[in-house]
Amino acid sequence: MFEIGRELKRFFHPAGPRDGLSLGDEALLELLDLDLLTAEARSADVAAGRIGEQDKARRLIEAAGVWRELARRTGDPAALRKSASAAEQAGQLARNHGRGHVEAQAICEQARSGLVGADLFGEDGLHAAADHILKQAVQTDEVRALHASVKARLALGGADPALLHIAVEDFGRVLTGRLRLKASERLRLRLERAELLFAAGARFGDASQIGQALAETAELISSLDGAYNPLRLARAHELRALALLKLADMRGDAAAALSALEALDAALDLTLPDHSPLDWARLQHGRGLALTVLAEAGENERAFLKALQAFGQALGVVGKQPHLALRATAVQDRVACMVRQAEARGDQFALDEAEAVLRSELAALKSPPEPLAWAVLQLNLARIYEAQARARGADRGERARAGEALLAALDVFSENGMMSLANLASDGLERIREGAF
Repeated sequence: MFEIGRELKRFFHPAGPRDGLSLGDEALLELLDLDLLTAEARSADVAAGRIGEQDKARRLIEAAGVWRELARRTGDPAALRKSASAAEQAGQLARNHGRGHVEAQAICEQARSGLVGADLFGEDGLHAAADHILKQAVQTDEVRALHASVKARLALGGADPALLHIAVEDFGRVLTGRLRLKASERLRLRLERAELLFAAGARFGDASQIGQALAETAELISSLDGAYNPLRLARAHELRALALLKLADMRGDAAAALSALEALDAALDLTLPDHSPLDWARLQHGRGLALTVLAEAGENERAFLKALQAFGQALGVVGKQPHLALRATAVQDRVACMVRQAEARGDQFALDEAEAVLRSELAALKSPPEPLAWAVLQLNLARIYEAQARARGADRGERARAGEALLAALDVFSENGMMSLANLASDGLERIREGAF
C-alpha cells in the first residue's frame, strides 16, 4: 500500500495546477491520503467549472464522489454539502439536456451523499430522502441496486423483523443478479449487504443472519488486496469483528471476542489516522468494545485499562466533533466500560468518577448545548445512576434522577427521529418502572 502511495504522490503533485486526475474512480481515491484527497477534491471542482468543458454534468458527478469520500473519512459537513450540491447541479444539467442515464448517475451520487450523512450524523430521515429521489430516476442497474440497499436501510429503522428480513433478502437477490455495475460499486454494495445482515441479526438476535454476515465478510477478505483496497479490506475485517463480538455477547463466548480483536488489529494494520481519521477512530472504538468483553469475561483489570485507552484514542479523533454519531457512541461505550470496571471492583468511587467525567462533558458543551450530544450524555448519566444504586444496594434518589435524565433524552431522540437511541431510553424507563436496578 505504502509503496503505491509514494508513486501516487508523485503523480498527484504536479508542478502547476491541474484538473482532477481520479475521474471519480473510487479504487484510486481509496489510495490517496487525506492531503492528496483534499487536493483532488479541489482539482475536481476546477475541472467541473472550467469554461468550455464538454461534459460538465459528468465532471460534477466526479467532483461529488471525491467530496463525499472526503466527508466520509473526516466527518466534515461542509465537504458533504459540496458533494450533495455538485450531484444536484449535475442532475439538473442532465435533465435540461434530456440525458436520463446521466441524470440517474447524478441522482445515485446524491443518494450516496445522503447515506453517508445518515451514517455520520445519525440522521435516519436521510434514508427516506434517498429513497424518494431514487424513485425519480431512470431505472438503470445502478439505481436498482442502490435503491434495494436504501429499502433495506429503511426496514432496519422499523420494528418488524419479517419485513427487514425480506428487504435484506431482496437486496441480496438484486446484487447477485446480472447487473452492469462498476467493480468498485459492486464491492461497495457487497460491503453494505454484509453490514445490513449484521445489523439485522444484531437488532433482533438472529444468529443465522450474523452467520451470513460472517460468510460474506470471509469472501470479501479472501478476494480483496490490501495494496489496492486497503480501506475496504479494513472495513471487511471490521464487520467480521463486529459480528464475532455480537456472537460472543449472545453465547458468552470469550474466544469469539478474542478473534474479533485479532480482526480489528488486522484492520488497523491497513488504516492510518492521517489517511482516514474516522475509519481509524471507529476501529479503535471496536477494539475498546472487544477488550471490554474480554475484561468482563476474565475480570481482567489490565484489559479494562486497555479498553479505556482504545476508547480514548477514538475520542481523540472525534472528540471535538459533537455532531458525529461516532462521538456519541464512543462516549457512551467508554462510560459503560468505566461502569463495568467499577462494578467488577465493587468500587463506588470509580462510579462517582464516571459521573464526574460525564458532567465535565456536559459542562464542555456549547451554550445552548447541541441537543443530540446533550441527550446522549443524559442517557449515560442515567446508566451511572442505575449502577450507583446497585452498588449501594439501596435507592438514594438515583431512581428519580435516572428517570428524569431518560425522559429528557427520549424527548430529544424522538423529536429528531433517532429511533435506536429512543429505544435505549425507553428500555431504561421500563427498567425503572419494573424496579429492575
